[in-house]
Amino acid sequence: MTARPRPIASKLLVLAGPIVWLAHFLALYLAEAFLCTFPGPGSTMTLRTMAVVLTVLATLVLSVAASGYASGFSGFDGSNPSSTHLAFARPLALLSILAVLWTFVPAVLLPACTPGAG
Repeated sequence: MTARPRPIASKLLVLAGPIVWLAHFLALYLAEAFLCTFPGPGSTMTLRTMAVVLTVLATLVLSVAASGYASGFSGFDGSNPSSTHLAFARPLALLSILAVLWTFVPAVLLPACTPGAG
């Protein structure tokens, strides 16, 4: 039995949850940095609206991914020993939903563009 190299697509599929969380985090961080650097009328409301939209979108993508992993697409049934590493994909997607929500809370509850202490 010889080991075949796995294509990069299978590795990215396993890491879809953390990749979506990272994209969500960076989008919120860069949006706040941009809106605080170039303030305009309604910047805080724009940031909060953007946070809500991005969070709903990221949560939807992660939920679809987690349900897809559970339903068994792409040979996730575990019968193929080369695909057993994909068993981590669903828990990573579910954990990433929590990370997205954890990133969302301060974006909505804390005031935007406040100077740091010290």
